Amino acid sequence: MSKLLKWFIGIFLTLVVLVTPIILSQIIRLPFGYLTIGNEDSWVSFFGSYLGGVLGGLVAFGVAWLQINNLRKETLENNRSYLSAATPVRNFSTDKKINRKEKFRVLLTDDFKTLDGFNKEVPYYSVVRFGGSEVIWECEIHITVAKDKDFIKTATLKAWIDFFDKEEEILIPLCSIKLNESFPYIKEITITYRTEKNERIRFYQSEKDLKRVHYLINGRKETIINEMNIVNTSWIER
Repeated sequence: MSKLLKWFIGIFLTLVVLVTPIILSQIIRLPFGYLTIGNEDSWVSFFGSYLGGVLGGLVAFGVAWLQINNLRKETLENNRSYLSAATPVRNFSTDKKINRKEKFRVLLTDDFKTLDGFNKEVPYYSVVRFGGSEVIWECEIHITVAKDKDFIKTATLKAWIDFFDKEEEILIPLCSIKLNESFPYIKEITITYRTEKNERIRFYQSEKDLKRVHYLINGRKETIINEMNIVNTSWIER
């Protein structure tokens, strides 16, 4: 429901509450015989009871509305899942362990397979989840890598995941056919996903600016949920 429609309904109901007793009093004052009843004292008493009932109803409605909205907000916040991304370097064929979590998946991209990423050290984006429901879904991933550290010549790696389980880790190899690089410079990652309560959230992490942000998407509007600076998300394990 749009804000304009809410304002219209509120103004309409206010006018109905204020005008109804006035119209009723004028109708009863018409010469309808025994239907013409009441004096000033009785009408003052009527208006007092009427306004008291209306005000009491509005207060009760307001309290219930606030409680429902607070409960809805709390439910949405409790179901929000947050992401963390690191950039470990792994050799798929020789490393005994390439994962941070026991349950994990590796996205075998065309770039990774074409550049023979199986048999050499390549950087990965390791993405894990914290909090929220058991799964999130419709994860759209965009990663920007570059040929040089000044990020002049860049390429975008894209991936899509249907479901992302709470207990798993997603490993995304960062090889690029366009750059002919199996070990490119990493600029940033963006993941847009949907929560169990149908909220859309965008995760953004910049390795260049050392910044991590979660945005809540509402139509064309994006609101920052949380923002932090990161120190370092890369390591090599032997």
